[in-house]
Amino acid sequence: MAKHIALLSFICLLLSCSDHNKPDYASLIKGDWLGQKTSEGFEHDQTEFLSFEDSVCRTPYTFDAIKYEIEKDTLYLLSEEDKARGRNKFTIVKLTADSLVLLSGKKQQNTIKYSKIHSHNNITPTTIYFADPKRYLEIDSNRNIRVYDLGQSEINTGYKGTLDKDVYNSILNKVRNLPVDSLKENYAASLCCNGFSFAVAIKHGNTITRSIACGNDQEPNELHLLFAQLLHLPREVSLQPDSSVNWENYALAPFYTDSVIMMPPKIVK
Repeated sequence: MAKHIALLSFICLLLSCSDHNKPDYASLIKGDWLGQKTSEGFEHDQTEFLSFEDSVCRTPYTFDAIKYEIEKDTLYLLSEEDKARGRNKFTIVKLTADSLVLLSGKKQQNTIKYSKIHSHNNITPTTIYFADPKRYLEIDSNRNIRVYDLGQSEINTGYKGTLDKDVYNSILNKVRNLPVDSLKENYAASLCCNGFSFAVAIKHGNTITRSIACGNDQEPNELHLLFAQLLHLPREVSLQPDSSVNWENYALAPFYTDSVIMMPPKIVK
């Protein structure tokens, strides 16, 4: 009887040690990842990306915040469109502080190898400005956000709100991932983008770092990831109408230089 008890205790100890030594996937996966899929028929020069926050991630093409879960060695993504079909499943082959390897597909036949993006600068912004043809937004260092929405009609509306600390830190990390030393002020698309441009201006100290991109095939991936989060930010945070936020707030926003002009056509005077 004593031998059976001793054996049971030993097995429990092994299981406990095994659980204790498992990688902390929930912590390791947070951040921005770049990689390439290595399956037949895939364009190997096309870069994939994943960006993970506490409970949501962003993927190419839509950039919407998608809920995710990790169960043992499996990553599940679930968007609104996926609910009828079930969760998208990815097997985690490897996950460390610098490397992520996933299997995807019905038979988990596709391999995607990612490398984590690390900081290229130590910028602490006083203000972050972002613009696309539909809206402008401004975020200060106290996490306050102001949004000027051009709307679907000619009625333009201003809003205010406050970002959660985790959301602000996610944006700050993307700013610090930017290759500031090589960042261009203007990235033209290789194909026509019908005037759909993104612009960012980051005020830090006595410096303004800014960049505008038309399309999404020329700018650095780190800049594209920042655009992806800022683009959907107004509909992912709680905002209240505020008449003090208006066009005049953004007419003087530091997007503009002699070589970089971005103003939505509907409001050009």
